[in-house]
Amino acid sequence: MCVRDLVPLRLVTCYDVSNDALIETAKKLPLLEELELCHCEFATEVLEVVGHLCPQLKLFRLNYRTYWCSHFEGDDKTLAIATSMTQLRHLHLFGNMLTDTGLRAILDGCAYLESLDLRRCFNLNLEGDLLKRCVDGIRNLRLPEDSTDDYEFGTDGDNNESDGDTDAYEFGVQRDEDDFYLDRDEYYEIYGEREDEYESDRDDYGFYADWRYGYF
Repeated sequence: MCVRDLVPLRLVTCYDVSNDALIETAKKLPLLEELELCHCEFATEVLEVVGHLCPQLKLFRLNYRTYWCSHFEGDDKTLAIATSMTQLRHLHLFGNMLTDTGLRAILDGCAYLESLDLRRCFNLNLEGDLLKRCVDGIRNLRLPEDSTDDYEFGTDGDNNESDGDTDAYEFGVQRDEDDFYLDRDEYYEIYGEREDEYESDRDDYGFYADWRYGYF
């Protein structure tokens, strides 16, 4: 099969694949219909370029393990998807930073969506008519609090290994020399106490920092 005829492309935890390499690959795949970037970190501009280079994309997965830090929000990637991948039928945004603004852009820009996975997107409030638009317009909808039992990889907070190709992250564990995970006491020693409203659950959860992703 010619590489130009390749239908799916899947990149999982591909830390060494550069932005330029992904763009050059996309240039050779104008007929690409399925793209997965799982636990990878590519620039927002790259996603937009890839979307325009591969206009026949029907399925796109941009999944992370979990995003649950309310101090950081980001709609840049979802806005790029909304403007460059308008033919999508299936979109997976597991563990992303998007807010209601980004979700609204997706609904406006990707009019043919049949399935949308928003699990672990905890910055979403689904205010106003947003939830109704999702429920009425999308056949297969997964909301932030929905079960992750069928998710292929581990999610932040899991203490069990996943069945997929990637080990689940554990709180307070340093997996190797390149990953820095802080336990609860180390986290507060460096960053100080959290806001008062979070004090009640501080003893129930461990915290870590993964500097490669910038997620806490």
